[in-house]
Amino acid sequence: MALNKMVLFDRIYREGLYEDFVDFAIFMRLTKGYSFFNSALILLQRPGALYVESEDIWEKHYERHVLPNATPIVVMQPFGPINFLYDFADTYGEIIPRYMRDSFALPQADPIIGEMLPKLIQAVNQLGIYYGEKDFGKRQGGKVEYLESVMKIKVYEDKKEREVSTHYAITVNKNSEDGQKATTILHEIGHVLCGHLTVDKVNQRLKVPDRSKEGLSEEQEEFEAEKVCELVCKTMGIAYDNRNYLQNHQINGNESYFSVRLVVEAADKFMKMMEK
Repeated sequence: MALNKMVLFDRIYREGLYEDFVDFAIFMRLTKGYSFFNSALILLQRPGALYVESEDIWEKHYERHVLPNATPIVVMQPFGPINFLYDFADTYGEIIPRYMRDSFALPQADPIIGEMLPKLIQAVNQLGIYYGEKDFGKRQGGKVEYLESVMKIKVYEDKKEREVSTHYAITVNKNSEDGQKATTILHEIGHVLCGHLTVDKVNQRLKVPDRSKEGLSEEQEEFEAEKVCELVCKTMGIAYDNRNYLQNHQINGNESYFSVRLVVEAADKFMKMMEK
């Protein structure tokens, strides 16, 4: 089984499993703490898996036993090589508790951002990206730029304030509602983390891929940035409908190809910064 991230996530896209993967990965990340990478491994090895645990957990916590002919699901183990998991369907014994059967659901969406916006802004700064607001026309939510001149911003490390240099700046329409500001931030951070801008070599806090030779179209870049925004919103329970936006960036009526791997890694990186 190939464990290369690019191959893994590209297969998810080619086999039309992206939406299933997003729902399953969010569920596994929120309830079990599994990474998006391991969630992808589980999904591709066992489409339709309901609830996976190690043989030891099934026996000790649920009094269930793995069937003799069950095929293990291989995942990567932190600080180790691999681990073997088994789906509920691979076990026999006590009936699985109802809360477990009914737990495959995404977090309840809340369209009101409230105190979440300051945390988003702080996470942007902690990545070494300047954040500002200004008057834009009603149709423009914001923009992200690679500035020729270096800017200095303040970040915190070990509860100590320090100054870092950056070329990246996200500017949001100050007249927008908090919800619009939040999704604009997430969209623009998607552009940065997916490598759509010139690589900022002075920013020591943020490593982004150099994709200058890939010849990405505007539609591809917009799709990737919007998918990052969508994935973070779904995981955090932010109500967001981007169907019209994505339709406007299709090519000949079809969804643009996008790198699932980079979208997932970008969303995961930003959410980890939020959690800090």
